[in-house]
Amino acid sequence: MTDLVIHGLDKQETLPVTVASQGGRYVWNDQGETPNIQATTYTYEDGTMLSLDIRNLASNKEAGTRQSTIFYGTKGYMTIDLGGRFKTVVDGSDGPEGAGGGAHPQLLQNFYDAVRSRKTEDLLAPVKYGHTAAALCHLGNIAYRLGRSVKFDPITESFPDDPEAEALVSREYREGFLMPEMHY
Repeated sequence: MTDLVIHGLDKQETLPVTVASQGGRYVWNDQGETPNIQATTYTYEDGTMLSLDIRNLASNKEAGTRQSTIFYGTKGYMTIDLGGRFKTVVDGSDGPEGAGGGAHPQLLQNFYDAVRSRKTEDLLAPVKYGHTAAALCHLGNIAYRLGRSVKFDPITESFPDDPEAEALVSREYREGFLMPEMHY
């Protein structure tokens, strides 16, 4: 879902400057460490706010849907799901709706094809977009684990003056299982 959001907001290569997250792990008494109910707010340098809500327990429908991305505007909203189906509401009335040609199944096949060809130019979307989408999830989980809002530098991809947050970016690896330094 984060792929849809960053594409719709034109933030495929941009990370937020502030992240706040709350939630919890409810119902199941297991070894899970990530919340199954989580509300995370991301604020970007230009003032754009992104709210990402995860609810993998029984939930109500919002805007007539249970699992989709909702874009809110000044005159209405639009929902779009991973299959590309969309619906709009403008000034309280139903607007255009239909299938926008979602590419979710095609993206998976495209990934396999690009792995086989070993050519990044075969990908439908740059690898950086996947990094951005995954980073949003990691940033939300770091803020959640710390139980507070965190300030993030999207240029250096670090938490300036916050060693507690920075410590959660990676971990100590055992000898022989070290991760190489990667710079994007």
